[in-house]
Amino acid sequence: DRFTLSNDQFRVGEKRIRIPILGWVRMHESLRFFGRIVSASISRIADHWYASITVDIKDQLQPPAETQGAVGVDLGVSALATLSTSEVFNGPKALRTLLAQLQRLSREVSRKVKGSRNRAKAKARLARLYARIADMRRNSLHQLSAYITGHFHTIGIED
Repeated sequence: DRFTLSNDQFRVGEKRIRIPILGWVRMHESLRFFGRIVSASISRIADHWYASITVDIKDQLQPPAETQGAVGVDLGVSALATLSTSEVFNGPKALRTLLAQLQRLSREVSRKVKGSRNRAKAKARLARLYARIADMRRNSLHQLSAYITGHFHTIGIED
């Protein structure tokens, strides 16, 4: 479900990438960074294919953090994270909200005949739901880390 190509094995157009054997494949967006293309990693999650392109760019200065202060982060169980500034970030509770749908799709897979086409389709639906749950979690973590790095200069994390 994953393979890597070096920079001489593929080409990138405006909104497309040329992969050996497959040919030109459309991309959702064009490259955001300019520089020397190093490699590409093609992977499949559920029934979607993703291309992660590594680009070597010159160092760019990041905008300074807004407060330039220090903050401590406590990763918890009930809340995703609590900052020393008393800000609390709650997690998305993705599994709890989609648990009924997850149970229903799991039952559908277990009731299908092994090796049948309908079982393969049911497994694909279940994989898409698991990918959606993972995406919700990943998005909340990304938003939290982007907020912390954009607002604070020094970050301490409890281990």
